[in-house]
Amino acid sequence: MQHSDRELPHIPEFLDCWTEFLCNQSGSLTERLLRESVAMTEDNEKLVHYAEKYGAVHPCIYDVILEKNPFADTKEAVQVGMRALEIIPAHYTIRSNIALMTAKYALTSNDTEKAEHCWLEAFRSYPTETNLLRLMTMYGNFSEIEQEVRAMISAHGTNKQKSAYVPEKANELSSYNLSNEDTYRLLFLLGDYMDIFTKAMKPQKTLGWSYTFLKCGIPLFFLLMYNNTRLNGAMLKMCTTASEYMSFRAEDYCRGTQQSENNDTLLFWDLFRQTRCSEKLPDEEQQKIMERLTALTELRTNLIVSEQKRGYYNECASYIAALGEVLESHGQNGSKQALLSAYKSKYPRHSAFIRELKNYGLK
Repeated sequence: MQHSDRELPHIPEFLDCWTEFLCNQSGSLTERLLRESVAMTEDNEKLVHYAEKYGAVHPCIYDVILEKNPFADTKEAVQVGMRALEIIPAHYTIRSNIALMTAKYALTSNDTEKAEHCWLEAFRSYPTETNLLRLMTMYGNFSEIEQEVRAMISAHGTNKQKSAYVPEKANELSSYNLSNEDTYRLLFLLGDYMDIFTKAMKPQKTLGWSYTFLKCGIPLFFLLMYNNTRLNGAMLKMCTTASEYMSFRAEDYCRGTQQSENNDTLLFWDLFRQTRCSEKLPDEEQQKIMERLTALTELRTNLIVSEQKRGYYNECASYIAALGEVLESHGQNGSKQALLSAYKSKYPRHSAFIRELKNYGLK
């Protein structure tokens, strides 16, 4: 192959023909090449032409255009983004990314109304906990759209297995299906505590909780019942666990906004406190939740320690300590140390388990 310092002739003409050709193909290789071709195109009118003509079948065109934002006026980018949301089928997850980029441009143009619309559309195409929390905490009057949001969750259907995984580099036509566990987490954030408590907080089997709502549900209900603003010890662990099960990242939450945060756990806790409504739960329902959390902690610990499944000792110790910290947050001083000591006395010969109890404050 020969190399030359001379610029290749007729690049714009080639790119035009090449892009048109790629727009009539399909597949992951086509998407990669099309992204490159669109990124190299400098004619804004051609970019908009490609998007209008092929955006419904190649939404990556809009994705690249908004990423590079070649427009002199941000309002033009907003206009292109809003058009993309009309053209691209709502079930493509890439539409969520396009909506969030458009939202950020809208905020730059001081158009909060369009930004709010984009946050809603981002959730419509990719109904994740992060997109829901952004919507609940940043939309001007969330109660106006809550029923629409619930309808979106129902419309995505359920998959009895794990949710369809959408990798960071999913192809442009990827979509997302909600599993039962995904739906439970979203509805929990919307405040359906007792409904979720009834449906999802009863273990179907004594072991094998890994792919059930319980692994996230127990930490979530501990956080719900925690009557304090500061996270310490086991409750910090509960918050970290819940946020990780929800794949929550501060960076993702801030996309489509003008905010900047870098601590995943603390931001999640702040948003959780803003959106939770545990004060609306009657005392008898709160009592039922605490009794269930106590029973689940005892059940899980008895099974794990008796089977000597050491990989789960830390989890059990965190539940015991969290239960104590929640009780103390409701004025029952000394509960945490009493519970830790009680479990130490129950399993005096399991030194590895006792070490985990000490990690959470056993004296």
